Amino acid sequence: MTALPLHVNTRVSHLGAADSLVLIEPAVSTGDVIVCYLHGGLFVIGTAQSRTAISSHLASTLCCAVISINFRLAPEHPYPAALGDADEALRLCAYTYPGVPIVIAGDSSGAGLALSLMLRLRDRGDPMPAAAVLFSPWADLSMSGSSYGANGERDVMLTIERLNEAASAYLGDASPTDPYVSPRFGDFTGLPPILIFVSSDELLRDDSVAIARSALEAGVIAKLHEEDNLFHGWPVAAGMVPEADEAIQLVSAFVNEVLCRA
Repeated sequence: MTALPLHVNTRVSHLGAADSLVLIEPAVSTGDVIVCYLHGGLFVIGTAQSRTAISSHLASTLCCAVISINFRLAPEHPYPAALGDADEALRLCAYTYPGVPIVIAGDSSGAGLALSLMLRLRDRGDPMPAAAVLFSPWADLSMSGSSYGANGERDVMLTIERLNEAASAYLGDASPTDPYVSPRFGDFTGLPPILIFVSSDELLRDDSVAIARSALEAGVIAKLHEEDNLFHGWPVAAGMVPEADEAIQLVSAFVNEVLCRA
């Protein structure tokens, strides 16, 4: 399978104060769903604008609008700033598209943040997204999984030193095992269907495995798609890497399956 064109037929605009939300609209939209996307960057770097490419591919493939969310970054804004910003942005998405099912998606720390947000919504008794799509989620800031050691020489993007620095910056006074910080330690009862992508070479590989296992044990529909010899967050490279393009097709099939089941 060849890579998809990098530039897909979408329109990009900005919403909210200081471009806090980036709206990507496809040329043709069914209006059946909306995607809210949380960018990666280990909570210390990254912007919604940096995810325009992956958001555009999701928008054109799913035929829906994608809202990519900017949130405050550490160390200037440690936990719970990012979680609060994501919470408010999701509320705005629901207000802007009333009655439309929301799929929450993200990569790396943004994927972990998506999980934390769903736990928070569930605990408050608030409406939940219809589904979650997670690309290489960082969901354990205590870094307890064996892959953090075993894949030290195989992960071409992340290092333990970099993760430790980012975790220290983000945590502030919070515990690294607090489920709102590290959802790997949460109870997933009542969460919507989850689709997870990860590479077997990643430091964060065991986070995805633990999430999938805990979700299934809690009675949640969870699908784990693991690939060998790929880099952290590889689906974000849609348009450049064939395996990433295949991942977007799997996301589309998963979302359609969830919507049909609803």
